[in-house]
Amino acid sequence: MSKRIGSIDFFRGFCMFLMLIGHIALWLVVPADFRAQEFIWIALEPIAKGTGFILISGTSIALSLSGKSGGFENADKETKRLMRNTAYLRALLLLCVALIFNVGLLFTNPEAKIYDWWILFTLSICLMFTWPLMKLTINSRLIIGVMLLVFDYFFFQYLNANLNNSPIYADLMEFFFPSDTRQNPILSFFPFYLFGTIIGSLLTEVNFYEGSTEDFVRKVTLPVGLPSVGFLIFGILFNFPGFLVTNSFSYIIYAIGLNSLLVTVLLTIDKITNFNFNSKYSPLFYYSFYSLTFYLLHYIIMFFPPNILNGITFWIVVVILNVVLMFIFNLIYRKIKGLFSLKYLVSAGGLYFAIKIEEKFYNITTYADISFIDRLKMNISSD
Repeated sequence: MSKRIGSIDFFRGFCMFLMLIGHIALWLVVPADFRAQEFIWIALEPIAKGTGFILISGTSIALSLSGKSGGFENADKETKRLMRNTAYLRALLLLCVALIFNVGLLFTNPEAKIYDWWILFTLSICLMFTWPLMKLTINSRLIIGVMLLVFDYFFFQYLNANLNNSPIYADLMEFFFPSDTRQNPILSFFPFYLFGTIIGSLLTEVNFYEGSTEDFVRKVTLPVGLPSVGFLIFGILFNFPGFLVTNSFSYIIYAIGLNSLLVTVLLTIDKITNFNFNSKYSPLFYYSFYSLTFYLLHYIIMFFPPNILNGITFWIVVVILNVVLMFIFNLIYRKIKGLFSLKYLVSAGGLYFAIKIEEKFYNITTYADISFIDRLKMNISSD
């Protein structure tokens, strides 16, 4: 599946948009006005807080692997080895970026730790498991995801009950369930990635653009949408109103259901209508295309003085900022396209090092350096 599915990029861009406006509100709006609009952030946080981004990343990765060389299951030995090594090296490169980011935080926050579960760190660990995950059937991944959620719940209860017995329990609790709820701990957030790969595999099976609408509804909309509603309702009822407590077990279940349902609705709309989800005149397109770069750059906002916006000026700034960013990203996209995308550079770097391994250890002539440079040059506009 070489053609990109617009609704997937749209959802990723929407997640980044919510992250942007949420952090502007949190960092720059006066507390009284922030609390006055807090109901908005409570409703949107389960989408903006890394949950939707990790889920849709799993979907994209599954589509990407299935779309290369007719699918990795049918690839020959050499191609499969190259795809496997690329997957691991891409994850490793992103992990390096994540660690650099975390090290940088050590200089600005005395309580920060190098293993803090910020989105880049969590996503890089998820990517490490991509290859073994994609070798499993959809049902196997579903079972593992549910088992991880059950383990997540009982492991938290076990650690919480033994906090006073030994310092090791407190350390384990802080590692797997950090008190800073802004983080995205791997045990709770890996199921988002795993379930995302299931959606990606289902999309591959139905052939999104060439398959029939009836087939899509029967094999994607209903199989994903109905369990999503079940997850959403279970999360609410399991601990009402505790499902609103960030990173709680009920919150995770609710967020899985909410994000999966939104993705399913967008995919179904994309399938049955001619709506252009990938319009170059929408900032969401660029927030998706430059998602990881955008994530890192948006922290510039933290350097502005706090409490400089009220409830009205906040929305004025949001509108103006998004218009300005759209024009800036549009210019960058037209001039150098992927060269400004951390996601693209990490993927290209992973492929480059995987090809170098083929040259070094398997004596295969691949011209890795030349192909890597040519791949980068393809992004530069001749205008």
